Amino acid sequence: MTSILITGANRGLGLEFVRQCDAAGWRVFACCRNPVQADALKAIAADSNERVSLHRLEVSDFTQIENLARDLRDEPIDILPSRPSATACTQPMWGRTG
Repeated sequence: MTSILITGANRGLGLEFVRQCDAAGWRVFACCRNPVQADALKAIAADSNERVSLHRLEVSDFTQIENLARDLRDEPIDILPSRPSATACTQPMWGRTG
């Protein structure tokens, strides 16, 4: 199963990428500043059969980055878009990694 880590996953393009990647059957690590208040994201995760997991992450906070790295250390991450707004969850664009 392809896996992706998406930042800014609680709204806009990040949230839409979570929807599309989940619909494609991908494992999604959905990151945002405050997952507790991300109602739409929590709803997607609840319906995802555990494919979508929520993670707190402020990308400018090195402590949070280190905590996330520790939490996900045993999880393979196939795709880590540096600019989610410039990418999409389409098989032809990325191909198959595993």
